[in-house]
Amino acid sequence: GETSDKPLLATGIPGGLWTSLANIGEIKVLSRTSTERYRRTEKTIPQIGRELGVGRILEGSLQRVGNDLRVNVQLIDAATDEHLWADGFDRDLTTSNIFGVQTEIARAIAAEMHGSLSTQADTGDPLLPTNNMAAYRKYHEALAYRDSAPGRTSLEAYRQMLLEAAEHDPSYTRPLADLVGSLGLSAFGGNEPELVARADDALQRIEAVAPGSADHLLTQAYYTYYILQDYERAHKIATRALELAPSDDRLVEMRSWIERRLGDWDAQIESIRMARRLNPRASRLTESLVSSLLVTHQYDAA
Repeated sequence: GETSDKPLLATGIPGGLWTSLANIGEIKVLSRTSTERYRRTEKTIPQIGRELGVGRILEGSLQRVGNDLRVNVQLIDAATDEHLWADGFDRDLTTSNIFGVQTEIARAIAAEMHGSLSTQADTGDPLLPTNNMAAYRKYHEALAYRDSAPGRTSLEAYRQMLLEAAEHDPSYTRPLADLVGSLGLSAFGGNEPELVARADDALQRIEAVAPGSADHLLTQAYYTYYILQDYERAHKIATRALELAPSDDRLVEMRSWIERRLGDWDAQIESIRMARRLNPRASRLTESLVSSLLVTHQYDAA
């Protein structure tokens, strides 16, 4: 059906499924930006697998007729083009069903690949960050705005979008974590009590609803790095957060910033390389890696 929700389904369901799969500790998941160029490609699965450096590819399609939704998914061996697993999921088009089918697909893939869902999932907590579609939409609008031009991470318009997403669902913590990162970046190295106070408020809101979560730790890492400038402690917090979210390339990238501040160039370069493996299409990571290799006189590698 051609409705205003169709673009959200086409981007939201794959995005939510990526989030679920990223919570499977034994599986490394490339970022969505790495795979966007293959949306309408004529390349074969083995070609795509070689270019991305992955062993398995998840392929899927969405069909909507009225209020009925069907999601078809296939797990494919990237080297042989062999179908390892396939299934179809029929649901009524409701918010809870949209989010529920993502979790169901992720669990089926985990069983197929002999992975296990994270402790967070096993305790019954939701794998997906929010069941509120308005919050989910607004957050992704904020990300699109941020990534559409350089320097937008520090703009107030970006922060207001993040706040609006969090207001739709006060338990949705990732927009608040990104908000602390934005506020901390602007307050870094300067006397900005108003920005720090806003960061304090966002951090307290996350701690109230999700203490000890990956988002809570990410927020603490941002705060400790930018505002307290305690780099050793920030590195420990970021490393702990990565244990909960091992496929988060932006978290790996953030840890590399801390390692650069600590003067540990070997660790910084390895973190950037790890982030590039998770998100090989991000040009900023390639530029950062080349810059670090030049600084450390590794000219051939650069």
